[in-house]
Amino acid sequence: MSGKTLWKGLSTLVAVSLLTVVLLSGCKGNEEEGTLRIALPWNTHNNWTMTTLHESAIAEVEALGAEAIPSVAGGDVTQHVANIENAVQQGVDGIIVGDANWQDIKGAVDSAIAAGIPVVSGDLGADTVLADVTSDNGQIGRLMAEAVIRFVGEEGTVVVIYEPGYAPVDIRMDGFYGEMEQHPGIELLGPFPARWPNQVPEAKAQMEALLTQYGAGEIDAVVASYDSQGVGAAQAIEEAGRDEIVVVGADGDQEVLESIMAGGPFVFTVAQDMAAMGTKAADILIGYLNGEDVETGTVYVPAIGVDASNAAEIYNERFGE
Repeated sequence: MSGKTLWKGLSTLVAVSLLTVVLLSGCKGNEEEGTLRIALPWNTHNNWTMTTLHESAIAEVEALGAEAIPSVAGGDVTQHVANIENAVQQGVDGIIVGDANWQDIKGAVDSAIAAGIPVVSGDLGADTVLADVTSDNGQIGRLMAEAVIRFVGEEGTVVVIYEPGYAPVDIRMDGFYGEMEQHPGIELLGPFPARWPNQVPEAKAQMEALLTQYGAGEIDAVVASYDSQGVGAAQAIEEAGRDEIVVVGADGDQEVLESIMAGGPFVFTVAQDMAAMGTKAADILIGYLNGEDVETGTVYVPAIGVDASNAAEIYNERFGE
């Protein structure tokens, strides 16, 4: 091979190498500057509250120009953890997570944070994430207790349906019990557990047994730590014809608002704004990834007490056509 040919070959090789470097650099730049990828691992879609939070977060992520990567574990905690871990392996830019007992998924979430992936939670009670967007559940519990006194008076017997373990609900019921200590004339029965995700049939079974044990006039009210537990209790009350018993809950589910408007058994709930929670969670995460100043820690979204005076208004806002 002549020197001229060798030089021409080397020149071509250098040019190709330089072009490859430029192309690779360009690809890296596009990847760094491209669309944000946000994972939204969720546990179930079997109740209005958590489904609404999830769907509103997905919608806001997409509205802000990011790619939403949702997953639903079908109520399987192991799969929920695996979905979080898969998001970390995929190298997503951020994670919005909820619908779980915090301790069940804390290890997976903390692994994501350790990998440099910011995490925002929705109504989870998480303490290591960038932000946990939720309601003031202590206030919700106090509102529930005040409703009991309003509808029952200072003396009576109240069944409590509540399964400890979910941090926001635990905070809620701490608020409830703390307020009820100021009303010693109210006897509290329970708490009787109704376990997620079978809370409706389990609450119904618990209430059926109590209605057999306690005759007419011996139970004045039921307090459900969240609405769908109360739905099960209300079914048992209606089927037994025990219309002297009222039900108090929290969330603002559709059938609960309908029950309040129809005159019972539900007489009160606290409507959480789950759609606003999802939107806020997405706004915080995307804002943070874009270098903006955002709220961190526990971020409250207002909730409102609902009785017959405003149930129709809240219903139309949430579920009206």
